[in-house]
Amino acid sequence: MNQMNGAEALVHMLRGHGVDYIFGLCGDTSLPFYDALHQLDHGMTHILSRDERSAAYMADGYARVSGKVGVCEGPSGGGATYIAPGLVEANESSIPILAITTDIGVGAVPPPDQMEWRHRTGRGRAEDAARRLSRDDHGPPGFGASGTAL
Repeated sequence: MNQMNGAEALVHMLRGHGVDYIFGLCGDTSLPFYDALHQLDHGMTHILSRDERSAAYMADGYARVSGKVGVCEGPSGGGATYIAPGLVEANESSIPILAITTDIGVGAVPPPDQMEWRHRTGRGRAEDAARRLSRDDHGPPGFGASGTAL
């Protein structure tokens, strides 16, 4: 039986939803995702950023000019928090961004409670990711045809 891991499933899901570009910075906790990007034939382009903050702003800029969802990635811990300023900017401007991080502790330092932070901002429910990626393209970026924020 041929099985895929979670990282491979994520790559297939992103491609299935028409993602062309992923902005990010590889870290020790995101290696399985980068392995899947390297090994699978998916047609997406990864653009390496200097840091996680830059990845989020690059995804924001891409979403603004393309009308598509911007996708950024960063490792857990500090990487997840460094993405936050770009996400806040995009959120306040109703720009659709999907941020991908892991929730893995490294060494003696536990990861921050990313799910609690995301639930408080209303943007972290995993079940919303597919809906955000397949948003209705008839409204302005970040809005469906009915004008409701995605």
